[in-house]
Amino acid sequence: MNSEEKDPLAMSEDESAATASKPVVPVAVPVAKKLKRKRKKLPRDGPKPIQTGYVRYMNEKRDIIRSQFPDVPIGEITRKLAQGWASLTDEEKKPYLEAAEQDKNRFSREMEEYRQNQAKKVALAEEAPKIVVEKPAPQETFEHKNGDYDIPIFTDEFLDHNKTVETELRALRKSFTDYEQQNSVLEKHVENMRNGINKLTNETTQMMANNKVLQAYLEKMRSKLVNAMGSLPAASGSEHNITMDTIDDFLQNLPSAHGPATLNKAKDIIRKLDLNIQV
Repeated sequence: MNSEEKDPLAMSEDESAATASKPVVPVAVPVAKKLKRKRKKLPRDGPKPIQTGYVRYMNEKRDIIRSQFPDVPIGEITRKLAQGWASLTDEEKKPYLEAAEQDKNRFSREMEEYRQNQAKKVALAEEAPKIVVEKPAPQETFEHKNGDYDIPIFTDEFLDHNKTVETELRALRKSFTDYEQQNSVLEKHVENMRNGINKLTNETTQMMANNKVLQAYLEKMRSKLVNAMGSLPAASGSEHNITMDTIDDFLQNLPSAHGPATLNKAKDIIRKLDLNIQV
């Protein structure tokens, strides 16, 4: 290369000075945006969804927390349950997680059976094209994360769980209202029954008192009749006189078992007898 030939990549002294004086502007490098994967929904006629260990813990402890904090809103109860789950040790979480793993195996087995049934329906529909059949629902895949089964707060799963709890709470409130109405009707019925029992008890006590008075009057009447008719024989041809034990039989058999003389004498005694007895 001749010394007079100029290198095309070389810069002159003026260009080098101008370049050195310009500030270096950093170029922003685009960062890949993390895409949020949308959770697929299960088919309505498919198997029952998996209950995670966290959900099982919440279902088991929810009534206990509600009884301890009856006036606390449902959101605060859910927060307390989340704190309780987070405070458990691995050994304490183990029963819930093992039950969730068994439920996951059950779900996988039932989902496989569901897919096979759906495939059979599609095959039958293709074999009989003239028959209009309902288009089978698209098969949904369900993926569940392994590990701790925690539900982070303010995620879609957490919000869906809150909706389920709210629905359950509304049903419980309706049942509670129905039970309150039934209890009101039963309390009114019990009150009526109690009033009826008190009334019958008072009437029974009054009748017992009246019977006691009548029994005392009857005893005095017998005693008065025995004193007045003590000289008469207890029965026709008997040598024994009338006593307190025989006065009832004597009066009952007086017209038929005794002679006219005894009958007339007994009538005269009764006519002259003062029956005004004070009890």
